[in-house]
Amino acid sequence: MFAGILDWIVTAWKEGIPLCIRLVWIAHNAQPPRTPYTLHLRSLPGPFTIRKNTSDVHQLTQTVIRQSYGVMLPETASLIIDAGANIGDTACWYLNRFPTARVVAIEPELSNVMLLRQNVSIHGNRCVVFERALWPRPGFLTLHAGAVETAAHVDEVSNRHGATCTGISVPEILGDLGESEIDILKCDIEGAEEQVFSSDADVWLRQTKCVYVEVHNQRAKLAVLSAATRNGFRCHRYRELYVLSRAPFGGATKLSPTNN
Repeated sequence: MFAGILDWIVTAWKEGIPLCIRLVWIAHNAQPPRTPYTLHLRSLPGPFTIRKNTSDVHQLTQTVIRQSYGVMLPETASLIIDAGANIGDTACWYLNRFPTARVVAIEPELSNVMLLRQNVSIHGNRCVVFERALWPRPGFLTLHAGAVETAAHVDEVSNRHGATCTGISVPEILGDLGESEIDILKCDIEGAEEQVFSSDADVWLRQTKCVYVEVHNQRAKLAVLSAATRNGFRCHRYRELYVLSRAPFGGATKLSPTNN
């Protein structure tokens, strides 16, 4: 849950020792589990609610406090897509980091979506929430629960019978918003990146400046890196992420579809 000594140190340094201790307690307090708990962090402008004894503390620590999506950022951003938005930790961090940006937060799991809407509400209409899953095309999907709150994954089904959520594609998002360019695409979608980057991705990737994607298997990695190479991105590894950028990044490992 609360990953390790480095997380403790960074959290205590950035947020203070009392909040660090509180996060450890929330992560491991099982009485009762999943009870909402509202925090006030130095890193965010408003309250942020997480759940006891879940993966929420780890996610918050990595995305907001340790800023795992904070490398190779553009100087400015107008449109950010957060696919796999969970409870809004990354969305809130982006909204704070880019005060004039609009964030599209996509999350298919209902309990996560309820907390996501609550956490981004302070930002008003700057954040658009879709209770759907990122997919290569609009369609019917079945949502499967994962071992932790961030690990739900989807499979496509032929019709609405048996479907528990729907897919939304990047072109559909751009069309709905009347936009033609994406400044940042963050993608943590539990394996569906294989389908998203394999099927007709070239058109919208050419309209995208930066991509931050967590890959979950070898086929997904090949799909992501091949699509990135075709569309002129430099590919780098940073922590658990593959960062696709159009600018060099010193200190990271440059990747291609044929290496690790």
